[in-house]
This record gives sequence, structure tokens and C-alpha cells, in this order.
Amino acid sequence: MKVTYVIARMKMFLAIMLCLFAISSCISDGDETVVLETGNVQARKMLLGEWKLSSKTVVDEDGIEQSKEDISEEPNLEFTEDGNCKLTYPNGNSVNQKWDLSGDFYSIFISDIRYEIYTLGKNILVLVINYEDYYLKFVYYKLSSPEQNDGEEGEIGGTDDNNPYKPFVTENRISKIVVDDADTYTFEYDAKSRIMRYKTPGKTYTFTYDNTKVYLRFDGKIVNTGFVGTNGYLTKMWNGTDESRGVSTFTYNSSKNLSKLVYQNGSTHTSWTPTYAYGRLASLYSDNSHTFDYYGEEYNDGSVDLNGFISAMYQWEWFMHDPEVIWGLFDFYGKRSISLLFTETTAQWNNKYTYYFGERENEPNLTITQVRKGLNSNFTKTYKIYWEVK
Repeated sequence: MKVTYVIARMKMFLAIMLCLFAISSCISDGDETVVLETGNVQARKMLLGEWKLSSKTVVDEDGIEQSKEDISEEPNLEFTEDGNCKLTYPNGNSVNQKWDLSGDFYSIFISDIRYEIYTLGKNILVLVINYEDYYLKFVYYKLSSPEQNDGEEGEIGGTDDNNPYKPFVTENRISKIVVDDADTYTFEYDAKSRIMRYKTPGKTYTFTYDNTKVYLRFDGKIVNTGFVGTNGYLTKMWNGTDESRGVSTFTYNSSKNLSKLVYQNGSTHTSWTPTYAYGRLASLYSDNSHTFDYYGEEYNDGSVDLNGFISAMYQWEWFMHDPEVIWGLFDFYGKRSISLLFTETTAQWNNKYTYYFGERENEPNLTITQVRKGLNSNFTKTYKIYWEVK
């Protein structure tokens, strides 16, 4: 009942005048972060133009989507240099009102409703309304995005590129994973269902795309530059923006599985030669010193490669940036192992995994339990997986 009331009230306020914008947030402009101030020329330029409403959702305090809301009667926004904002509704009716920027608040005010700015970029605008125990999130995209040439570093949420990378699925999108009821990892996707923002405890990574490359950023700086081949998978990756800090090369077999990876950084040279059985990763090394076994009928078919999240099968990433697996979670390294892991074994330890698929409304969609036994490394860990609400 409360959500219904809020949505109805939102429609009423969006139908009236857009009178004052007061913003003191951060905006993304390619690789830069710009703090908004009164009269900020760059921020004004980024807002100018027509913004099409793409979605309106109810989200929780972690930003996880709870429900989608109807946008069939909601307006698009068009900002002009003369300070006017045009609200255009699907039935063709429009209202012209004034807008302005201020550096005093991290917000936009439409009448007496406060919108917090979550993202402002060249091609995307995300506004959030903060209520007592939930939030409303509005996502807008530029109707006429700036032309994007090959070699540019993309825009967070931008989809005007022709990058051959394709996500594993466009449905079954995982929104968050909670580890041991303590650490939360969240996932956000662009309009093509590609990973856009990945949050770990204490860190936020973003992905942007141009016609041939994918850029991974942390704290506004490019951590990795990935080159995507015509097969849709990585062929090469730089640490940072050139080869001076390390380069990785990737080779695939006829089944589109990663068959060889070489990492080179100065005198450091490391390689992996994974082997496969029935299209699933069997061993990280040719000597079978790190092996994997799988369930036959439990499928790894979400937007995040859960095998990569719960195991060390993409451990080469520890050399590429820091001790976290990122790229492997989103199918940049060839075809994933479609079955869920049963065991992972090395000479020092063994992991065994069990799975429980939730059936009740308030349960996680999937709970994974990992039991580690080995030399000085015995523990049990749980992973609670949540899919987006449809």
C-alpha cells in the first residue's frame, strides 16, 4: 500500500513544473570525476539535451532492485541552454519549466520532491528518491548520444558501441551475493545486460565499452584495458592503459574454451594451460595439480559465473590487478563451465560445495555452502545469491 501511494504521488509531481535543480554531487565524464558547483559549465553541457526515461524501480538500501514500476505515463526531460526544461509525456503533451544548478546539495528538486543524483554522465542520468525504508530509482538515457569513435574509453552505462563482447545471459541477472551474512557484493548492468558496476566490500569497479575494448576502472582510474576479439572474448589485456605495467594474452580452442594464458610483466613470466572435459574446466594446469569436478544437473546459468566467484579457477587475475577475481565473473575468458562445482582439489586442500535453491518469498534464490578441508585451512563459508526481481 505504501509503495502504491508513493508511485501515485510521483506521477502527480512529475506532471507539474520542474522548477529548481540543486546539485552538489559527482558526475562521470569519461575517466574524470567532476564536482558540481554553481554555474559549472561542464555539468551544464552534460545535462543539455533530451533524456529518455528507461526504467523506474523500487530498490532497497543496498541499491538492489525490489520491483519494476510502470513508466507508460512518465515524461522525458529536455534541458536547454536558456534554463528551460521541457517535460514531454507519451501522449504528446509537454510542460516547460525552469532549471538551474547549485553546488549546495547532492540533489535535484522537482517541486518539493528531492532526487539524489546517483549517476550523471554523457549518456546516462540516474536519480534516486530516498524514503524511510526504500528508494525509487529513475534511469534516463540520452536520446541522441554523442558519436563514439573506436579508441574512446566509453561512458558508464553507454551502449552506442559495437563491441563484440556479449554477456552470458540477458535474463537471470544476479543482483547481489552475500557472503557469510556479512559481506555484500552487488551487480548492475547496462541496457545490453553487460556488467556496468560491480561493488565489493569497500570497492566499486566500473566497466565501459568502445568498439573493440573494455575498460575496468577503480576509483576513477583505468585498472585494466581489455581487447575483445571477433569471438567476443578477450585476446589481450593491459594493466592500466599500456603494456608497461604488464600484459596478458589469451588463446582459445575450437570449443571457445580458454586454452592458454600468458602474463608478462618485465622479467615476470607466468602461464596457465587449462584442460577441459565435456566442455567444463577440469584442471588449471597440465599436471592436474588443481582440479575441478561438477554436479551433473545443477546449472551455472546466471549473469555471474558462480563457479568463478566461489573458487580459484580464475586465479590468474590476482596478477592482473589485485587479489580479486573480476573479469572471470562476467564471461570475458571464453565459454564458462555450465555445471555448478562439486569439488575443487589441490595438493594442500579440498573444497566441497552444496546447493540449496530457495522456495520461500524471503529466501535467497540460491544458497551455496563451501566446506574447506586441508592443511591449516579448515573452514565453512556460505554464499547467498539473489536474482533481480522481474
